[in-house]
Amino acid sequence: MVEDDGLSYNYTKGDTRTTAYYWNEAAKTLSWKVSGSYSGKNGYKTIKAVLGKEEKGKLIGKEGSLVFK
Repeated sequence: MVEDDGLSYNYTKGDTRTTAYYWNEAAKTLSWKVSGSYSGKNGYKTIKAVLGKEEKGKLIGKEGSLVFK
């Protein structure tokens, strides 16, 4: 997922933030890594993931993970 301010052309100067998500089926784990310099008010700060009836949430940060049962 790539984020920017959605208004300007600052993304052409690299003012973006990219979040890469990875799913590990064997471990039932969603993990992510965040890179980039964008930190504007339009940036996502939390993640909510749903797997079946199980729902989890967490602050995104630079990297993290959610483990499902």
